[in-house]
Amino acid sequence: MAVFTRTMDLLLSVPEAPERPIEARSAEARSAGTVRQLVDRYRWMAPTAVVGMTSWFVGFLGLWAGSYIVKSSISGAALRWDSDWYYRISQTGYPNRVATSATDTEGLRTAFFPGLPIVENLVHRVVGGSPDHTTFVVGFLALVVSCVILRALVAFDFGEEVARRVVVMFAFFPGAYVFVLGYSEALAIPLAMFTLYALRRRWLVVAGLVAGLAATTRLLGAALVISCLVGAVRELRGDDVRRPGRVVAAVASPVLALWGIAAYLLYLKVHTGHAMAFETAERIGWNNTASLLAPLSALRAFVDSPFTTPADTVNALGVVALCAGLFFLGVSRLRLEDKAFAAAILLVWLFTTNAGIGAWFRFVELAFPLVVATAVRIPSARQPPLVAFFAGGLGILVVLFATVVAFSP
Repeated sequence: MAVFTRTMDLLLSVPEAPERPIEARSAEARSAGTVRQLVDRYRWMAPTAVVGMTSWFVGFLGLWAGSYIVKSSISGAALRWDSDWYYRISQTGYPNRVATSATDTEGLRTAFFPGLPIVENLVHRVVGGSPDHTTFVVGFLALVVSCVILRALVAFDFGEEVARRVVVMFAFFPGAYVFVLGYSEALAIPLAMFTLYALRRRWLVVAGLVAGLAATTRLLGAALVISCLVGAVRELRGDDVRRPGRVVAAVASPVLALWGIAAYLLYLKVHTGHAMAFETAERIGWNNTASLLAPLSALRAFVDSPFTTPADTVNALGVVALCAGLFFLGVSRLRLEDKAFAAAILLVWLFTTNAGIGAWFRFVELAFPLVVATAVRIPSARQPPLVAFFAGGLGILVVLFATVVAFSP
């Protein structure tokens, strides 16, 4: 019996853990400290992502309301104008010929650059489901990523407090409708933000490669070449200019920024026989003409017939936002790379874009340094009502796209 008792005690007893070496305990403490440091360092990402999510759902609510008004599906209300073209391209690709007329819907696809359709196609292969729902997924993720990159970008120069205010104003600015409705700016904006962030960190080769990727979304992405050029000049005038690697990176950055547009032109040359097929499609299909007075024309149309049409009213408000942004950009302390990007976008926009409804809000969102400069200058106490006004404008603008222009093919 005594033997049985001792045996059971041995089987049921819990052996004491051996004393761990001091080195092992120190390693665990360092590892735990590293994890805590990483959590503390990147804790800001969660609330920043929530801001982007909230903004997207505000726009989506407007889309739902608009689809209810016109008795249409949400996808049907969203896939109009540019988003419909990108959706078709993601499903059927490009033609192998140049556009011949304004009714040649197949040939006119070459006016739209391939960056967004490629991403939508890749995301659809991963997440599955309905192809048109992929447009919402891409826009949602793009807005969240844009908010995260923008906060890091602004905090680099102005600190965390200012960065938080800038992100909120950017996310709820009415031009954020591009993330809900599936426009190419939804992809161009985060790529442009990361390019400028890479220039701040002196990742010149990375900046050039990402700028080239942005240029695959639309011709406006090529404006980043100017920013890369400014960054290269700044680098060549720096203290470590004698380092061969820095010189090579500085020279390569603006050159690499051209790869996206060069790749699309080469593709068009091979498949249509005409490298400038996109320009032909824009001219035939939309009659886009260069006009440095386009903002004044938008204001004049509203003044002549105030509140007569939603398009004139929205465009006039967009021009006012543009002028305010340009003023604050001029007096801001933003880096020259940022100002050069906004200026280049403005010039390319005036020479390539037909100002349809919401076009000027869309421009200001893409030329996001305008929003940054404005948010930095406006006192924090005045921002909450302005953001609320912006959020209302975002929802109303999406409703207009789903209802007023519901007759658009």
